[in-house]
Amino acid sequence: GSPADGIALPNDIIQAVNGKTLGAEPLKTFGLEIETAERTGKLSVQILRAGAKKQLSIPIRKLGAFSKDWPFNCAKSRAIHIDACEYLARIQNTDGTFDGKIHVGFALNGLTWLASDDPKYLENARRLAYGYRKYFDPEGTSTTNWGWGYMGMFMAEYYLKTGDRTILPICETIADTLAQSQMPCGSWGHGPYPGLGYVQGGNLNNCGLVCWIAMVLIKETGAEVNETALAKATKFFSRFAFRGTVPYGDHRPEFGGGNGKNAIPGVCFTILGDKPKSEYFARMVTGSYRGRTGGHTGGFM
Repeated sequence: GSPADGIALPNDIIQAVNGKTLGAEPLKTFGLEIETAERTGKLSVQILRAGAKKQLSIPIRKLGAFSKDWPFNCAKSRAIHIDACEYLARIQNTDGTFDGKIHVGFALNGLTWLASDDPKYLENARRLAYGYRKYFDPEGTSTTNWGWGYMGMFMAEYYLKTGDRTILPICETIADTLAQSQMPCGSWGHGPYPGLGYVQGGNLNNCGLVCWIAMVLIKETGAEVNETALAKATKFFSRFAFRGTVPYGDHRPEFGGGNGKNAIPGVCFTILGDKPKSEYFARMVTGSYRGRTGGHTGGFM
């Protein structure tokens, strides 16, 4: 169903786009040329198919250009966002859930609807929130700290957007669950119980940051949170301000892209009213755009 469906084929090797070779940063090059094609309506792609060079012409929907200060006050950004909202509304199940195993994505879907500021999608967000309320099992083994953290973010934002007080009890339950699964250092690991396996014996700070911001947002709703756990997390992530990027796990501060580990503390310290730290992490984000494809990214950006 994509614009290239039936034109490009599996095993085609892309060599150039709009006459430009892909270079050292192929995703960036490709992305910029798609942006150009959204102004012209056509994308020219040079490929290698079964050893022979071919030129493909792919029709692209015209969306115009990004505004000077995109994504703000930008009709193109708005159109892309609403497209995503419409798609998510089409694939949502009647009980508010989605098909698929990556439950983290469910909450991100809900945040996408809320961020649209379009009342049309509040019903979709409500169904997702009520689905979470119905199926949430803090004792279950299938939902990790990742799922609880993103769930807490969405549920808190849903309440702050709608004032639906029926959501507050589960917000408190999520906050309690996160407090109980917190590691002594103040961060969190993949799962609630350290054990053998991939970083299970230590903290995983990208997950920990999501759990921390969930607790901060739940407190914003007026729901009760474990203040000791929240203070421990805030102290832990404060350690990296002015020293580098929040590291992957039990490491010294790092430098580079950060895989979102600068963006989340930037937002969190803004909510907490700590302007120096929020500005520091915001600068780390804007200074690390070249490292966008490093670390755990790929197709699940």
